[in-house]
Amino acid sequence: MNELVLTNAAKQDLSNILLFGIERFGKIQARKYFDGIYRSFDKIVANPLQFPEVIELGRGVRRCVYYSETIYFRYQENQILIIAIVGRQELRNRLF
Repeated sequence: MNELVLTNAAKQDLSNILLFGIERFGKIQARKYFDGIYRSFDKIVANPLQFPEVIELGRGVRRCVYYSETIYFRYQENQILIIAIVGRQELRNRLF
């Protein structure tokens, strides 16, 4: 089984997504969206190599898209490292 690890930046991204969602859409909808991100993590853990590599961000960096968020991660030796969760509107500002 693959181990899932989140960087501090990814943890902060999750917090920001949840807070924005609550402010913009309310607690119930924000929670549903947040839960969907975690279901995406489950898909990544189950089969990380199904997701495309993003060569321009570095060798081994892959991405999984969930609605307007893109989850960037690395997979090495049974470990999934979630690097960042970036919204489309933030991508230009957050290129690694």
